[in-house]
Amino acid sequence: MEWSGRVTDAEGDLFTAILTPADHEGADVLADFSMSKLGIEVAPGDLIRVTPESVRKVEPRAWAQREIDEIMARARERSRLLHPGASWPLPRIISDYEMDDDLIALCKGT
Repeated sequence: MEWSGRVTDAEGDLFTAILTPADHEGADVLADFSMSKLGIEVAPGDLIRVTPESVRKVEPRAWAQREIDEIMARARERSRLLHPGASWPLPRIISDYEMDDDLIALCKGT
């Protein structure tokens, strides 16, 4: 079984991660790991991949503008289905999810 995870805490040699089954079957779990035993260094927020053979750090990828545009187009379409007759963007819904400059730069890979 494979798991995707996000490091929530790192102190000394140990780190804790929230793990989600890759097939999305089953509940998330918290797991503790030793960096020295795994041969990796992680910090809170880092992404990891856990398989029966290894635990490895996953580098976030840069999103192409085309991908961002496609995601936004799908979001607009879903918004129209959920809120017929409303105009885009929906300020009262979107305002809670606005991205700050750092997140936008991360998504664009800058």
